[in-house]
Amino acid sequence: MLLASETQEAPLILRHNGKGQGLGNGFEKSFKYSVSIFNNDAFNPECAMITQLSPDEDPDLLQPPPHKHYLAKLISVTSLIPPIVGFYASWIQSQALTELGMKRQLSLKKLSGTSFLLGLEVITAGVARRYRQVASRAWEMAATPSYSWLKFRATLHLDYPPNCYRVIVTDDGKSAALKSWVEQLARKYPNLYYTSRDTKGDWKAGNLNHAIKYTESLPGGCAEYLAGLDADMIPESKWLRAVVPHILQNPKAGVVCPAQLFYNVPKNDPLVQSRLREWRCTNIVGDLTGNGWNLGSGWIIRPKALEKIGGFSGHSLVEDVYSTFLMQAEGYDTIYLTEALQFGLVPTSYSAHLNQFTRWYIGGAQIFFRFSGFLDSRKTKKMPLLTRIMGLQDGVWAHFNCHLNTITWFLTPFFFLSSTNMAYWRDENEMLLLLRLHCAITLLRYAHNCIHGLLSGYRVSMHTQMIAYMMPYYSIVWLRSFILPKSLGGKVTGFTPTGVVVSPIYEREAARRAPVLQRLRHILIDCGAWLHLITALAFVICVGIHVHRATEAYPPTSDGRRLLFINLIQTIGWPSHPWFINAIACLGPLRYALFPPDVPPRDSFFGKKDANGVRYITQAEKKSTCTSGFYSRWEFGYVQLYTLFMVNESCGELRREDVVASAIVAE
Repeated sequence: MLLASETQEAPLILRHNGKGQGLGNGFEKSFKYSVSIFNNDAFNPECAMITQLSPDEDPDLLQPPPHKHYLAKLISVTSLIPPIVGFYASWIQSQALTELGMKRQLSLKKLSGTSFLLGLEVITAGVARRYRQVASRAWEMAATPSYSWLKFRATLHLDYPPNCYRVIVTDDGKSAALKSWVEQLARKYPNLYYTSRDTKGDWKAGNLNHAIKYTESLPGGCAEYLAGLDADMIPESKWLRAVVPHILQNPKAGVVCPAQLFYNVPKNDPLVQSRLREWRCTNIVGDLTGNGWNLGSGWIIRPKALEKIGGFSGHSLVEDVYSTFLMQAEGYDTIYLTEALQFGLVPTSYSAHLNQFTRWYIGGAQIFFRFSGFLDSRKTKKMPLLTRIMGLQDGVWAHFNCHLNTITWFLTPFFFLSSTNMAYWRDENEMLLLLRLHCAITLLRYAHNCIHGLLSGYRVSMHTQMIAYMMPYYSIVWLRSFILPKSLGGKVTGFTPTGVVVSPIYEREAARRAPVLQRLRHILIDCGAWLHLITALAFVICVGIHVHRATEAYPPTSDGRRLLFINLIQTIGWPSHPWFINAIACLGPLRYALFPPDVPPRDSFFGKKDANGVRYITQAEKKSTCTSGFYSRWEFGYVQLYTLFMVNESCGELRREDVVASAIVAE
């Protein structure tokens, strides 16, 4: 979609947080909006009308209440405290290991195993994980004509003067049927156009660049502003009135992009596809630091800024986010809006979901290399310091922490089998200090997630941890993309549109769903989830073997039971180790194959036609999509309950002198 402006008396909607971003508090301006059509005249803020909305006007489902705005800033603080405590505990543990090793009270095998776990703890504690959340669906018209028509009708009937914007369907599939259909519609809607390119390349970026170049041949030439929607996204009628003011009143704004919401997310979101925590929390924090991202759909861009960076780059799988960093390097502001202005589709199969998430992950890893780790000032140029720090953080997670977490997945069961202790201490006081510190780490992480939950919803925040099942997939695709040669399975990750990945098992359609054995074969074998199944079994078997061995090693007396309890704490029950969460996450793909969710037909999500014949998502579905309404179960904090139990024990039964006897496991 391309935008142009002419005299417009009606007020444009603005939600503002005082810095050109979209939280909705602390800024008021009212001026008349009048910009000549199809030219490059500078915008004059003296003659425009932009009206700020009060919290009670046009309520938006994503807008947090005013008293929660400060929580977004608090999140940055709560994310730093657990790593700081973790570093302190690791320093104490390293001193104990050094002294015990020098006294030869530990075997080389046990010293090496514990040192490895300690090293992982230090490395992963230093950088708070930030889930990659990039979106880059293709512009190919993969939807059926009926639902394409839903999207087109909504776009052609926006609450915006039709002579002030043009709708361009840019078809990379070069479909003759689609071209004929759009040309017929254009007889009724003169602002509707169709184009397709002859030379393919650069995936979605190439298609967008072609569309922008195509506008130069239209009457009036290229518009003053450019806006984009993915093929599956249905915009709200207020979309343009909500996003245009932010780029009008801020001459340094290069791009403004709202959240993306999805109306076909299954109940309980078994694959963590909604990404509500990102829309309602993580992206707000990024925007407050000046790091709002172009998320791929619903954006509005200043053409001069896009021209400055050479258009959308075909060298990245996530051209939207990459363009954000390039604009920031040129000194432009990038803005994220916390508003529910568009609703689209998540992939409806396990294989399509893997294709989408791994592509986003590799795209983010590519950005880290493109900017030389965000450490080269020749490439970062005018990029804000906080943006560089966040870019470095994301890159470190993508290239290091992610794979260390995967290694931990596969090695932890063998540490249990070899009875490797997760912690050592030299005396009773050090034992209690280490135990309390690690309990504090667990509870502080939980408090951090709870603050996330106050913005995104408690169940959303807790359930997001289950995305850990993607770690092995990320590591495998990283190895194939960056390390392995072709002879050993190396492969350049390409852009495969999510809509063309067809599931052979139709797992979310009750009427067409494949039998359970076929589903298991597809997900476990074809999609590689056998790794998850083997790892989950290894956790259960190795923990069981270790508990059996420990039970046999200690007598059934009061002192023996106490020593057994200490041994289990040291080996499999250390509070801050994430093996229990990882084991549950491992079962995610298997649970999805056995009990796939039922997603109703798309038509059931839409209400009746309005006066313009447009059907929008029903208010009930919007509310469910924007909140944690699609979760019917609570995510119980078993780990937190266990940690509280350990805190109680550290203040009671463990305060005995004979505990010290189990502190050092000698040969």
